[in-house]
Amino acid sequence: MITSLWSAPEVLHGDSDIEWDKTDVYSYDLVVASIWGRAETFEIHQQASSCILASFVPESLEGDGSENFLLIVKSIHEDNPGSALQLSLGRLSETGEDVAGDLLRAVLIPRFWQRLSILDIIKE
Repeated sequence: MITSLWSAPEVLHGDSDIEWDKTDVYSYDLVVASIWGRAETFEIHQQASSCILASFVPESLEGDGSENFLLIVKSIHEDNPGSALQLSLGRLSETGEDVAGDLLRAVLIPRFWQRLSILDIIKE
C-alpha cells in the first residue's frame, strides 16, 4: 500500500528494482520540505494533506488524474520548474532555504541511484 503524495517516483512507476532505503529518504525529504515550506498561518485541517506537493495538484484532477500528475512532477528532471524539487524550493522561506535547501537538492531527484543515503545525510 502506498500514498502517492509521499512516495518516491520509482514506487509510483512500479519499478521492480526498488532500493527501499532510498525511497524512504525521498519521503523523509518531502516531510522536511512540508515543514519548512508551510505558510506561517498553516493549519492542517484546511488541507487534505500536509504534504507540500498537495497544493500543486489541480483541483480538477481526481483519483488517477491526481496520481498521474504526481508521477509526472516527481519524475521530471529536477531542474525543470515543474519538478517536485523546484516546486518545493519555491515554497521555502529564506530561513527554510538556508536550513533545508541543500538537503532537498540532494534527495528530491527522480534518479534514486543519485540520492543521498540516510547515512550520507547524517554525515552532511
